[in-house]
Amino acid sequence: MNLSGIPTTYTTAEFQHLHRQLAAMVGRFAISDGGHQTSIPALTLFRRSAPGSQFHGVYEPALSLIAQGAKRVMVGDDTFDYDHAHCLVTSIDLPVISQVMRASHDEPYLGVLLDINPRRIRDLMAEPGLPKPRRVPVGRGMAVSPLSVQILDAVVRLVRLLETPQDIPVLGPLIERAILAIRYRG
Repeated sequence: MNLSGIPTTYTTAEFQHLHRQLAAMVGRFAISDGGHQTSIPALTLFRRSAPGSQFHGVYEPALSLIAQGAKRVMVGDDTFDYDHAHCLVTSIDLPVISQVMRASHDEPYLGVLLDINPRRIRDLMAEPGLPKPRRVPVGRGMAVSPLSVQILDAVVRLVRLLETPQDIPVLGPLIERAILAIRYRG
């Protein structure tokens, strides 16, 4: 998949290593098809063993990553295709049609959804000393962008907390905040 010239694969060893870790963890915690709410309230994991039919629903503010497979999301006349090398950011509630495009029994679609609380963004923006956010064109409330190693690393750390549930109350909010700060800085 190619989105306006954005490469669909990254070749850095670090990026590939983190993605293998993420896919292994999501596969371990999402053992059956469907959405799996985790013990981290804002984190949901997804698994699909085959390309699916279209889902009609509403996406709320969230950061979506794909550990394995590919997905298409349609909002009005706009189509957003993304895969393991991209993330989808939804900043407002939007009616969507979504569809898993690449999945199989041997290589299922594995996804991560991190809900974004707009109040946490507001609080982050109000903190002194943070750099000003990068300027972005006014959009439609949804965007696909290349997945950075920094975001991927933070999401891997968040999902890894599922292995040590006793650490979630303390470290979970800190990692979520780090993810928001990275996205905020652009």
